[in-house]
Amino acid sequence: MDFPDLSLPRAGGGTVSRADLIGRPWVVYVSRHLGCSVCQRHLRRAVEHRTTIRASGSDLLVVLPTSAGRAEEWQQANNAQDVTVIGDQDRALYRALDIGRGTPRNLLLDPRSWREATGELLHGRLPTKHSGDDGFQLGADVVLDAEGHIAFIHRPSTAADRIPVEQLLTYV
Repeated sequence: MDFPDLSLPRAGGGTVSRADLIGRPWVVYVSRHLGCSVCQRHLRRAVEHRTTIRASGSDLLVVLPTSAGRAEEWQQANNAQDVTVIGDQDRALYRALDIGRGTPRNLLLDPRSWREATGELLHGRLPTKHSGDDGFQLGADVVLDAEGHIAFIHRPSTAADRIPVEQLLTYV
């Protein structure tokens, strides 16, 4: 399956399309809303592992369901200026990749998500909900090969059901 051929706004200006991703493998983190503390933890870990990702010959792409301006704010706040970050406010990529929405039961009653969220709270990281955020939108973990084909995709059913960087790199 090919990665969708969309042109999405890049944090800091310009756009990113499938053509920009051809030439090397990519680890792609498609995030839930910016207020999900469990998801933000997952994204922070990906950014922290960018050197490992690049040492594998691949690169890191972060997709946020927000405007390019808010994506740039996230990029700056998370010291990710050297990471490709795009905003997908209309969630076109989410639909193209068939990334669904969670249910209240899956998102609110998942013990693992609660454990991870509690850990974030204990470290002083409070969840925030921004106007327009879809609290039920799920994310995905994707690996693209150098030709822009999807080598691996994981569509989680809960906030905590995400794949660690080390495991994703086995698909590069």
